[in-house]
Amino acid sequence: MKIKIKEVKELLSQGKTVKVKTLGNKYVNISKYIEKGVMDTFAVVLQNGNSIKCSANHKFFTNSGWLECKNIIPNEHMILCDDNTYSYVTDVTPIGKYNIVDITVDDENHAYFGNGMLNHNSGKSLLAAHLLAETQKKGGVAVYIDTESAVSQEFLQAIGIDISKLVYVQLQLIEDVFTAIENIIEKIRTSSKDKLVTIVVDSVAAASTKTEIEADYEKDGWATTKAIVMGKALRKINDMIARQRIALIFTNQLRDKLGAMFGDTYTTSGGRALPFHASVRLRLKGVGQIKKGDDVIGIKCKALVMKNRMGPPLRQVDYDMFFASGIDNYGGWLTLLKNHEMVSQSGAWYTITDQKGEELRFQAKDWAGMLEGDAEFKEYVYNQIAETVIMKYKSATDVDLDALDVEAIKEGEME
Repeated sequence: MKIKIKEVKELLSQGKTVKVKTLGNKYVNISKYIEKGVMDTFAVVLQNGNSIKCSANHKFFTNSGWLECKNIIPNEHMILCDDNTYSYVTDVTPIGKYNIVDITVDDENHAYFGNGMLNHNSGKSLLAAHLLAETQKKGGVAVYIDTESAVSQEFLQAIGIDISKLVYVQLQLIEDVFTAIENIIEKIRTSSKDKLVTIVVDSVAAASTKTEIEADYEKDGWATTKAIVMGKALRKINDMIARQRIALIFTNQLRDKLGAMFGDTYTTSGGRALPFHASVRLRLKGVGQIKKGDDVIGIKCKALVMKNRMGPPLRQVDYDMFFASGIDNYGGWLTLLKNHEMVSQSGAWYTITDQKGEELRFQAKDWAGMLEGDAEFKEYVYNQIAETVIMKYKSATDVDLDALDVEAIKEGEME
């Protein structure tokens, strides 16, 4: 039967199973109802009469692969419909700001048919998953706390995570998330005091609170409880992890600030506690597509460092992300080397000086193989990049500390 998306929340709260159609004429469970807040909203209309209201970043499967709503061109792009045919998009119109909701489905492709069109839940946890893989490579413990129930095991394996050693926990309440974090840290530290630990919470936006779950739909005021819980929990957890080798990573969703015309026009779910306590805040955005023929095989991404207590803030980096394998790490290395003139390029050929002082000529397609095949060369290139890019803290050597009259400064007699 056909139901409106707003009815899904009530049915799930009653413990009922709600399924939605996906690829292969299958029906899969809806595992989560996500309220994204007030966002810029577009109306997408197809030639066959289907229409939908969605945010600018909502993805549809088109004749050019997965495309965000804002990148769809009317009368050029077609969207795959539930009758297995493509229909032309006749109109994409901004209609103002509305409350936007989405659903998470138990499908490895994160795809479902809504209003007759193939929709997608975006995999925003990719960068955090890469950090889990790197933690495991260094002999550490990787913990994935999933509030969205939408992680693909096959994809985690493709980017290098050992599933057999991954601590995976599915939770719904934000209170349970922080309780689990405490218990996991205490258990790991009883067996090892120095082991690296990375904990990913994916995501804050999808987690509910006890008050929200127990409240009636018409009751006002429960939306603020998440911010209150986050504030209390982060003050406690921050002190717990500050003295230990633990990285605690939260993913979240950007939302528009109502009435904001200047400065940062975005905010995030869960109040201001998380931005305040975070040592590093990254903002990720897609800036283009990677195609192979007519097929979209990846996206070009930009990471902006919004806040950084570990180094310089306000830096940014562009990188390629492939749907089948994740982030193109070595491709990013080559881009940095080119930007800082550490390699020279002539046509399709590059030249670099190795650790022995010898010049090596290669093409971009051979770059990853060169690094993987020579561990010493790989380490040399990495150190060269780190030496050039990573900021070094310097002492104030230009100041003659012995010449300063500290007492006079305290009394305001000397500037």
